[in-house]
This record gives sequence, C-alpha cells and structure tokens, in this order.
Amino acid sequence: MKDFEGKTVLIVDDEQEIRELLKEEFEYYGAIVLEAANGKIAAQIFEERPSDFVVTDIRMPGGDGIELLRKIKAGNREFPVLVMSAYSDISRNEAIELGADAFFSKPFNLEKLRTTALSLLKPPIRNV
Repeated sequence: MKDFEGKTVLIVDDEQEIRELLKEEFEYYGAIVLEAANGKIAAQIFEERPSDFVVTDIRMPGGDGIELLRKIKAGNREFPVLVMSAYSDISRNEAIELGADAFFSKPFNLEKLRTTALSLLKPPIRNV
C-alpha cells in the first residue's frame, strides 16, 4: 500500500542513520523524500522545493529544529511538522505550544511516527 503516494516529506536530522531509516520507510510507502542535516539547510530546501510535511530533530549543529518549526509555522500554521528529540531540552507540551503537530522521543516507534504523519495529511472531517 502506497499511503504517501504523491507526497513529499522533508526529513531533517544531523544523524545520517536516522535520515536513512526514515527515508527508507517513507519511500517504501510511496513518498518522495528530501533530506537535510540541519535546520538552516532545511529552511533553504523548504523555500525551494515544496513538501507536504516535515519530520525534524530538535538539537542539530548549524540550525536547530525549533527555529525551523517557527519559520514553517510563521508561513503556514496548518503545515504538518513532526518533531523528534533524544534530549530533554524541550518537552512534548513545549513543542506542541510552539506549533509542532506531533512529538517523538528518540528512540521512536517508526510505525507510530509513520501513522501519525499519515493522519496529519488527511483532510479534517467537517460537519455539514
């Protein structure tokens, strides 16, 4: 099943192994994957190439995920951003208050991250 067919995800993490893991997972389900090693590079990619959602680490040298989250949400509050962190420098509640749509502690459950991303991409059901 190609849950992410036609969708583009920007994966941001300074750990290449994490980027590769996420890339393989999302590509397996049909996504086009863009990668960045930090928030500064990700912001440039985000401006140049449209994506449907972002999965970003928080703590990275050369530009953190919080600044990236703020930039993305300043332009479009509804744009889905999933954040991850191996450290306790930000809590789940703080991340959500800053605009994150989901927060995952590392190590994370890959299936849960994928299904959360999928649910964020589905249009909300509206009562008529």
